[in-house]
Amino acid sequence: EYMGVISRDTTSFMLTALNFFSAPVRDGLLPIVLIYLLRMQGWQSSDVFRLLSIQLIASISVQTLAGDIVDKSPPKRGLFACACLAAFIAALFSIFPRSINLVLAARIMFGVASAFVTPCITGMTLGVVGEEHFAAQTTTNEIARKSGNLVATFLSIVLWWLGYTESVFVIIAIFSIMSAVLVFWIPYEHIDAMLARGFQYGRNNQRMKSGIFTQPVAADHDKLWHGQKEITYAQLFLKEKHLLVLCAVVMLFYLGFACVTPRLDQELGVDVTSDKGIAMAHAMTLVSSCASLAACVWIKIRLDDLGRKQLFMFGLATLPVRGLIIPFLSGHRHLLFLTELLGGLGDGTIVLMSQILVCDLIQGTGRFNLGIGLVATAQLAGQGFSQLLEEVVASLPDEIAFWSLAVVGLIPFLMFVRFIPETSPEVVFAAHKQFPVMDAEVDVEVDVDADADEISYQIPPKENNF
Repeated sequence: EYMGVISRDTTSFMLTALNFFSAPVRDGLLPIVLIYLLRMQGWQSSDVFRLLSIQLIASISVQTLAGDIVDKSPPKRGLFACACLAAFIAALFSIFPRSINLVLAARIMFGVASAFVTPCITGMTLGVVGEEHFAAQTTTNEIARKSGNLVATFLSIVLWWLGYTESVFVIIAIFSIMSAVLVFWIPYEHIDAMLARGFQYGRNNQRMKSGIFTQPVAADHDKLWHGQKEITYAQLFLKEKHLLVLCAVVMLFYLGFACVTPRLDQELGVDVTSDKGIAMAHAMTLVSSCASLAACVWIKIRLDDLGRKQLFMFGLATLPVRGLIIPFLSGHRHLLFLTELLGGLGDGTIVLMSQILVCDLIQGTGRFNLGIGLVATAQLAGQGFSQLLEEVVASLPDEIAFWSLAVVGLIPFLMFVRFIPETSPEVVFAAHKQFPVMDAEVDVEVDVDADADEISYQIPPKENNF
């Protein structure tokens, strides 16, 4: 029998804890690392640019492939643990940088490892809680991740000013090992490999348009997956147009987003060669992390009320608004500093909501983690191409440059409004009731006691539920 009773609280807590400790593995505490290399190791800006470019290329090269591998690999815990161990080794190599080439090799290893972390976590989350509870658990996961990133960043900064400048790598190494151990506290039998790929129980390879899903239990697990196959790569790219539009929207958003920060640093006079400049850079990193955390908490509270589309639109709107107001705040350093809040709010919202949208848009295809990998690749590509855009606007006056970036940020906003539908279950289910689907072979009912710690499932007699 497959999971006749599931302990909700325990498994959900372990997923939350895993996201907390894996945050430095996913994000890499890159601003702190770059300050360390520039200030303590005496690297030149050209060396740092080469480092960022090589790590970015490594991540882009494997990110989509990583999602596909996670889809096809049932032992997701093992994949995740290997990625964390690779990040641990890369962090150790970076503590005592004997040469630039050694650090570059370590960052390539870290970039490849981090590419597997997000698909593994999202896949395990979907495999544990099912589609119906995926959005709620993902918001909790992201709150934990942002909290872990904030704690790791804060500890790195405090230890930096206490004289332990290499502490950032020690913290990454410790969090990596803890993540590699913690993942095995999630029972293997609680992660349904077919659910984790985005398949749906009893749908015979037919897309369930209602967006409503309950995780079932059955004596014969194989019967629930009868006839289901993942769609081909060609079908994914030719038929799942909403996913491709979402990738384009995310890429264009980060294309402009990554250009704003260097310009804002110039306005604020951030200079890592001085203690004052380092303090300003550290403060901006903390403010951005706090804003991202606040965005995730707000989404957790308002997700059901506002819907997916409005929340994603809010995240996209932060970029053009930020580009419009920065020129008017020139000369007011404290107000300019606060615009970093908008950046953190936008980044936190886009990262969280894009995972939920991917689950909504390609449910039933068996390519869920590949979709996650595609969106993550689009984000990295936007950050990479931002270097080209930055060169274009570098010669422009500050006001024109920021307004140009605001226009760039308006493009993904308009694309999203025009081409991406609302995918909230309530909205889609209401539309589905007008055009019922009569092909369901197995439907599952769930009996939830609000005061109980367990969920019981049963398969009712075959009938049309819509």
